[in-house]
Amino acid sequence: VRYNVPHRCCGSMVCLWPWDGNGNEDEDACSVGVHDSRLEAVAKESWDAGDSHCKICSKADVLDMEPHISKEVRGGVHIPGEIVLDPFLLPLTYAVHARENGAHIVNNFVV
Repeated sequence: VRYNVPHRCCGSMVCLWPWDGNGNEDEDACSVGVHDSRLEAVAKESWDAGDSHCKICSKADVLDMEPHISKEVRGGVHIPGEIVLDPFLLPLTYAVHARENGAHIVNNFVV
């Protein structure tokens, strides 16, 4: 909001599927869950970025939050602070902010 960047706060759920990771599609779904290293790695990225609200979810948690998702899901990482923004608008927003603060933007200039 500081730079008025157009965005949508939507959150995200990164799901673990039988075909992900170790290639063992017959792995028992009960043996996978909140202690899966693949889910922990995804969550750690968010925690390291300062998102303390990120949470590793069991299969039951994912199905409760997303009732229309495939029952094959093994677990997930819920990242409630995730946002979506248009990558084209981000640099334009920075350029507008720079001009508002006195910057002179030069186009079609060879450096």
